Amino acid sequence: MKKELKKQTSNGIVKVINKNNPRKMHSYQENAISTMNKKINNKDDYAGLLVLPTGGGKTFVAMSWALENVIDNGGKVIWLAHRFELLEQALDTMKTTAYKDIFQKKKEFNYRIISGNKLHDKIKDIEKSDDFLIVGKDSINDTITKKFIEPNKDKRLLVIIDEAHHSTAKTYREVIELVKNNSNNKQILGLTATPFRTLKDEKGLLKKVFKDDIVFKVDLDYLISKEFLSAPTFEDVIIEADINEKDENKLSKQIEENKFLDNLPSAIVNQLINNKERSDSIVNRYINNREKYGKCIVFALNIDDAVSINELLKSQGIKSDVIFSAGVKKYDDFKMTNEKRINIIENYRGNCKPNEELEVLVNVNILTEGTDLPMTKSIFLARPTNSEILMTQMVGRALRGVSAGGTAEAYIVNFNLKWKNKISFVNPQTLYINNNHVFNDIKSNKNVQYEMVSLTVIRQLTGFLKGNLSKYQTTFNELIPVGFYLFYIEVNSERVTKEVFVYRHLEEEYKVFVDDLATSHKIKLNDLKSKYFNDEEKIEFGFYNDDVLNMQEYYKETKQKPQFLRLLDRVKYNLTPYAKKIYDDDMGAKSIAKLINGLWEDKENGKIWQSLHDYDKLKLKRTLEEERYRLESIYENIEKLNDEVLKDINPVEEIKILQEIEKNEKILNEIDTLDIF
Repeated sequence: MKKELKKQTSNGIVKVINKNNPRKMHSYQENAISTMNKKINNKDDYAGLLVLPTGGGKTFVAMSWALENVIDNGGKVIWLAHRFELLEQALDTMKTTAYKDIFQKKKEFNYRIISGNKLHDKIKDIEKSDDFLIVGKDSINDTITKKFIEPNKDKRLLVIIDEAHHSTAKTYREVIELVKNNSNNKQILGLTATPFRTLKDEKGLLKKVFKDDIVFKVDLDYLISKEFLSAPTFEDVIIEADINEKDENKLSKQIEENKFLDNLPSAIVNQLINNKERSDSIVNRYINNREKYGKCIVFALNIDDAVSINELLKSQGIKSDVIFSAGVKKYDDFKMTNEKRINIIENYRGNCKPNEELEVLVNVNILTEGTDLPMTKSIFLARPTNSEILMTQMVGRALRGVSAGGTAEAYIVNFNLKWKNKISFVNPQTLYINNNHVFNDIKSNKNVQYEMVSLTVIRQLTGFLKGNLSKYQTTFNELIPVGFYLFYIEVNSERVTKEVFVYRHLEEEYKVFVDDLATSHKIKLNDLKSKYFNDEEKIEFGFYNDDVLNMQEYYKETKQKPQFLRLLDRVKYNLTPYAKKIYDDDMGAKSIAKLINGLWEDKENGKIWQSLHDYDKLKLKRTLEEERYRLESIYENIEKLNDEVLKDINPVEEIKILQEIEKNEKILNEIDTLDIF
């Protein structure tokens, strides 16, 4: 049965739910809250950015912090956004976050949502007593000063700007000036996944709005490594643009002179829509990979293009629909309304009868940000863009990982037009790599003949993917292999190099097995494990069946034992001191890149660094980043525990806390004793 669509009331009272919120924050979200407490609270003039990738929970984190720190203490909040969906999302998050573990003082508070939509209040309806205003950008005018900001000028006022990269628009800057000039205690917090404008550039408009830079930031590759976001595979489909030469030359010149505003000229759009190779490629790509791509969002050129692709998909039996901005009446029998758009999205989510559930949504610039569709497994980029922000938002629609209710895999399919003039638009994969994000690409390592397990084992042992830092209390050095067995096997008439890394806890077992290869090479796997690797706990990490099978195969072919290379100076390959240096020196992206390149290209030790990280420099970067986050958590834990000691607690509890502090400080001291630099 179809779910009843949720209709938000334009104003009302939110009663605090008398139990703790069942939705628990992830560790990085807790770190964001802690950092915001330190940097924003007690400052009567603050403006900074909270940067979390799409899918990282920006709205949830900001709402939780605003309710606990501002609303519960009698302050006021204005939440600004530029789209209807973002306003509704903020209101829904506000209502579902008001639990007693956030509110210590208030039992209830009131809200008002304001926009040009007939379902919402107008700016004239604002009252001084309102606690939480959710306001559409286009509804802002000086009335908000007279009715809300100025009458409450002595109370704490927090202004949250959703999708803050839009805040350089004139309307946003005007309301920010109104706040600055009419409130004695104000903070401005911008939320964004895409702060591509350089904040250190004093000439940038974004810097002028958010003078205090970034309050907290988490990188996309970190969240992918934790499975909060899915790791996508990028696929390129090359299509001949076949555009009139005169039109293409004109577009090329516009781009060269920075006069191109991202929407292709209508003359070119019409030619692309009528390009049968293009439309067939888009439709057939999905039909031929239907199970693989699953729920899919297609970003089309314009409404005509979207309707055309949608009809082609439906003609092939695909459950598809088209969505674009409400109020647009493109055809006599097709007008998009808010209600219709919401119904289509709910059908895509599966909140409908089984035979009405959609597989594909074809849309025009309407699902780039704000709307939460974690079930999306693939994105079809059927429109070019030269906007990094737009590209990031489109790709982000498919990046919700398993830990966030999404999918383990994501597919980003870019229908790349082959222009005669070699016009270069934003490439999704290159964009993310250039912005220090790491993605999996199953095609990228075809020429590498090494099969490594070391990084996987390191991550398993440290518990990074579990996010369970409290249980992990050892140094990274203990997880470096003591050495590795080097040999080769024949695969399809080619020699493939194999390196089996050996960790301290399995060193003796491997030695006995290899010494005995004259007989052990004949033993079947189960019997082999029973004889040489019979400790189930030990082989949970660092042991792979294929490793011993390959070693047996090598001995059968050559009658030789694999060569063992011992890493005598294991401390040299400990990433923790490097991570600590990055943290202590507050190193920027360029300095970190220089450090990583130095390790990778080192004449004496570079090959070992490469071996330890699967001959993939990006994996070295990711591991280093994870270790930096672990150290940061240790520092924060020490600070938090020291705060607890200052409280009036019983002696037994104090002893436990002091022991915990000592344990954390011991880890840091051990790092300092390592003579790396």
